[in-house]
Amino acid sequence: MALTPLRSASVFADNLADKLANDPAAAKQLQDDPGQLKTLAAEAVVATDSEEQRLLQNRGVVLDAAVYKTVVRMLGWCVILSVVAIAGISTYTIFKFGNGTNLQMAIPDGLVALASAAVGALAGLLAPMGGRR
Repeated sequence: MALTPLRSASVFADNLADKLANDPAAAKQLQDDPGQLKTLAAEAVVATDSEEQRLLQNRGVVLDAAVYKTVVRMLGWCVILSVVAIAGISTYTIFKFGNGTNLQMAIPDGLVALASAAVGALAGLLAPMGGRR
């Protein structure tokens, strides 16, 4: 559901219509003192500005949460796939070259670095905030 901010002209018209409908003498007061229209217009602008601010703040919170969840998911997948790749390379090496005592496995350094960085990033993101607020 897309939230659209209020327009000050709409709020002004609604406020004016409510004032005229609820107060029979309002039309005469507005005729005698047209400055009241400026006051109603200013109130409408303030109302729409505060509503727009609220919508922007809520949109930012939702966006931040979505980005956070996406980053955590991607880092989690990176860790899982790295572990699976290291296990696959190890299994392949053992089956191909036997189970000797001097068996050395050639696990790429980049893969180990990627897995280590992803685990560190996950730990940093999922750790309690503590005093860093």
